[in-house]
Amino acid sequence: MATEGEGGPSGSPSSRMRVQVFGLQRSGTHYLRGVIDLSLPVMTTKGAAGWVHGFPDERRRGGHGRKRQSHTIRQRLHLMGITPVVVRKDLDHWLESIRRKPLDVEDVTGFTWDAPEDTWHAFYEAWSFAITVRYEDFLEDLPAAVDRLAHRLGVVPKGYAEPEIVKYSPDWRPEHKERYL
Repeated sequence: MATEGEGGPSGSPSSRMRVQVFGLQRSGTHYLRGVIDLSLPVMTTKGAAGWVHGFPDERRRGGHGRKRQSHTIRQRLHLMGITPVVVRKDLDHWLESIRRKPLDVEDVTGFTWDAPEDTWHAFYEAWSFAITVRYEDFLEDLPAAVDRLAHRLGVVPKGYAEPEIVKYSPDWRPEHKERYL
């Protein structure tokens, strides 16, 4: 995967658009990052602007967003010239995912098991200024979803590929797609 600080066939790090993927836990952030790295001529960052599961007005960064920063995620995105791409898993699928594997979901600002859907709605409303994509669209029709994202980013796809292995989701396999379609 092309990551921050790496060059590649599309040019040096400074000549390529930088994007960072955000989304709630279990929403497909690492999957989407893999798709972007394999399919688009951009450079994804590894949390450079902030915690991938953080709200844009948060000042958290680092492992699970625990390190406090002087600027909000939104401010850092602007200062660093990074375009945010937010992945959203449909609410019913997201609820199924967090109940099946609730890793660190309690770390999200405002999360409560009494009303997890409230956190889902608040998160995506807070990120309404960003490019938002739907996880299920990538599973259903990868080329069409990549084309839509490429168009919104103003780039031309270099291919249409999804990762065979998703970092931090060792049990993810392409055959699991049916779970969300």
